[in-house]
Amino acid sequence: MPLYRASRAEVLSSLADEFLHNYGHGRAFLAVDGGPLADPSAFAHDLADVLRADGRGAYVA
Repeated sequence: MPLYRASRAEVLSSLADEFLHNYGHGRAFLAVDGGPLADPSAFAHDLADVLRADGRGAYVA
């Protein structure tokens, strides 16, 4: 039986939910790091889009 593999949208949504659960008030910073093949910049932009869709401010530097 194959293992369940979460979609990118599910991973981003779960990560955003967990981050907001732990740091839901005030200003918080989240760093995204990874090798070039992981494309951390695209992941950071996608995560920021998920946070913005939830009505949160997000900035990617």
